[in-house]
Amino acid sequence: MYDPSPSMNPELAMKLVRQAEGMTQEALARLQEERLHFLLAHARANSPFLAEKYKNLPEKPSLRDIPILERAEGVAHFDDWMCDRNVTARKLEDFLANPATMRQDFLNRYRALSTSGSTAAPLHIVRDMRHNHINAALLQSRFWNGGKLGGIAEIQRPWPRACAITAGNGRHSSYLSFLRMQKAYEENGKGDRIAFCSIETPLPSLVDTLNAFQPEILGSYPSILQILAKAQKAGRLAIRPLALCSSAEYLSPDVLAMLEEVFQCPVMENYCSTEGGEVAMLCKANHLHLNSDWIIMEPVDADNNPVEEGLSDGILLTNLANLVQPVIRYRVSDRARLRKQPCACGSPFPVLEIEGRKEDILEFPARNGSFFLSPPVMMVAALHVPGCAACQFIQRSPTELEIRCVPMENAERAAVAKALTDVMVRILKANDAEDVRVRASDEAPKRGNSGKLRVFVKDFD
Repeated sequence: MYDPSPSMNPELAMKLVRQAEGMTQEALARLQEERLHFLLAHARANSPFLAEKYKNLPEKPSLRDIPILERAEGVAHFDDWMCDRNVTARKLEDFLANPATMRQDFLNRYRALSTSGSTAAPLHIVRDMRHNHINAALLQSRFWNGGKLGGIAEIQRPWPRACAITAGNGRHSSYLSFLRMQKAYEENGKGDRIAFCSIETPLPSLVDTLNAFQPEILGSYPSILQILAKAQKAGRLAIRPLALCSSAEYLSPDVLAMLEEVFQCPVMENYCSTEGGEVAMLCKANHLHLNSDWIIMEPVDADNNPVEEGLSDGILLTNLANLVQPVIRYRVSDRARLRKQPCACGSPFPVLEIEGRKEDILEFPARNGSFFLSPPVMMVAALHVPGCAACQFIQRSPTELEIRCVPMENAERAAVAKALTDVMVRILKANDAEDVRVRASDEAPKRGNSGKLRVFVKDFD
């Protein structure tokens, strides 16, 4: 019978994570290869789809001999991809469609979530307890007790005042992580020390909430944190966090430095993905380090050939922790570079330079100053527009906004564009920015170099 967590528990997961932190790069490479061959053997024995895909491989192939896995392929063969035959697309769709299951485990033993769908149709991902224990240990050891936060005694106190500003009511990783954290706070009688704010909250209300709550740990997207930094500099926001936690969007060195200067606290970042989990975390030298004991990342060009120098066109991701849905050489559109030079922090894990989706923050004149709009707000709003596969908002002047969209199959572009226009007009009105002209365009959305769709584009001097 399939065991979703063979010989794994929180204590063992932490032991394995900490052991790897003391290894040499050569030892890590050997460990990575051992775990890859274990994962391959497991996939061949339990996943009909992967058993067929890998049938001509030797018992212990080299990494580059393993066929690449594309998203469309995984979606088409979802049921046979799963190593637990009880996991089916139909059962999972029913589970994900029920709001009452947001805090529950799928089939009482798995965590289920979906990709954002920024480059293609969303993909459902199922994580087993082996993956969850390992990724929890990575967070505890390398994020909270390592990197830039490990030396801050106040952060190590139990139950710090924590606030997350993210998209709500979705099956994405950041919101589900918040719900698990909130449940732990509540079970320990500390529910009043954790708060959630939707990214759709108008800025004045958001500022009032943060001023009243006074978070010690504040987590959000870089674009939201930039908007809050403007409010802090203007004196409207007055918080003194111990740390800011950034994820999900590209965080440039300039923005990181600005946030640390404005809020006078460290900014910690982790690069995570729905398919891979906790991929990389920031060190004291402000470099992302790949968790290469549990993640394999291969920078590749457009034809999936290895890229040794410079930024890649994409990456092939292998998650060595998850056994229920093996993710092996899975193509992701992020551009990346793995640096061979050692980092000044002394970590044995390779430095990862990642270039994901870069977005502009749009500014519009409002009744009492300016209204700043961040990309996640419209990304979430668009999810609720019937027939919308993708959308883009291009600011042509301080008071002119153009909307481009990609309709789903059997959906009319005009109807989707009108619905998106109505949503944007409502958001502008709610934030006292009613003098902005919003118009739809028949042109296709622009894409960045990474292949990801840019949601917000500022196109005027």
